[in-house]
Amino acid sequence: MSGDTSGVIRDAFIRQRRNLLIISLVLLFAETAELKLQKLNVFGTELTIGNPVIVNFALWAAFVYWLWRYYVYFHDLGDIGYSSKQRVRLNFLVQRWTMRQFACDQAWRARLVDAVNRQIGLTDPKNEKLQFLFDASNDWEVSETMVLGRYSFREIAVQAKVVLFVTSDERRSPQRQGYSNFTIDRRTALLLNAKAAIHVLTNTHILSEYFFPFGIAALPLLYLAYLGLAAFLR
Repeated sequence: MSGDTSGVIRDAFIRQRRNLLIISLVLLFAETAELKLQKLNVFGTELTIGNPVIVNFALWAAFVYWLWRYYVYFHDLGDIGYSSKQRVRLNFLVQRWTMRQFACDQAWRARLVDAVNRQIGLTDPKNEKLQFLFDASNDWEVSETMVLGRYSFREIAVQAKVVLFVTSDERRSPQRQGYSNFTIDRRTALLLNAKAAIHVLTNTHILSEYFFPFGIAALPLLYLAYLGLAAFLR
């Protein structure tokens, strides 16, 4: 097959999702209700099933087949948009955390400002040409942040844009800016990543469209495990 096959794969994925949901619910009902099919009507001809257990085996075989098919087409879809959406949300949360940390933690704020001072050469308060930049009414702010490179749940590397605002004649304007890199600690990184993931899964279609069918498919397996555990504990 040549050309763009994304549409074909997408259509096949939707069919496999439908099949998986149907067989999962039918199998769950058959197991929990202890359904025993003894007769079957095929085109007006009534057939007697001598061994009803075979029906359950057939349902389980169909379930395994469609679960495998769904997984294959889910894999073939490629990027489903989760990573990009999670990164956008993580950037937002990192910027909000940085601004709050910058405002509340004076020692942490001083480290960022000192790094920017060295970067832009603002290190000598006795320099008359730069004297206006050291006025007490001036202040530093974090204007934006960016998560750098690949990140993990254990740590997040961040670049913050720090701007010095100068107040003169009741006007406040940016005069100097620089960038400071830092790493967010493991505990905070875990929390921010978890918040970003929860936001994406609860506010986009990704959970219901791609992962919910796996959850439904797990129900017959969980029920089977429950029966096995109950029998073992007797």
